[in-house]
Amino acid sequence: MKVLRVFAVLSALCAGLVLLSQAATLGGQATDLKEQMQKRIDSMGVLLTGLAIDDWSRIEEGAQGLIDTCEAVDWSGPGKELFKKRDEAFCSAAQVLLKHVKEKDLADIQRAFIQTTITCWGCHDLPAAK
Repeated sequence: MKVLRVFAVLSALCAGLVLLSQAATLGGQATDLKEQMQKRIDSMGVLLTGLAIDDWSRIEEGAQGLIDTCEAVDWSGPGKELFKKRDEAFCSAAQVLLKHVKEKDLADIQRAFIQTTITCWGCHDLPAAK
């Protein structure tokens, strides 16, 4: 259980780094995009809380919340194809994460969560579209 808590804390720190990095803004959708990204961060927080306290309903709620945000992002503006491709990678990783959550496979959940977080960095490492 101690390893799980350490994992949850480290994952939360990684998610925080994503928040501190430069966010993507495209065309006139900056506000909607911010809202969607906040929903993703909130879902990750719910998932991490569930992992930290061994609450499977929260773990599943957080993973499902990540999937729900995938349907709402409509990329437009400069660089939209690259952002769309990176977002598809996020959504694919989130689907794998949810699969492992439903199987209650903790080791695979941890790996899938890290992979999902890494896909977040994929967009935030891109130069901001002007």
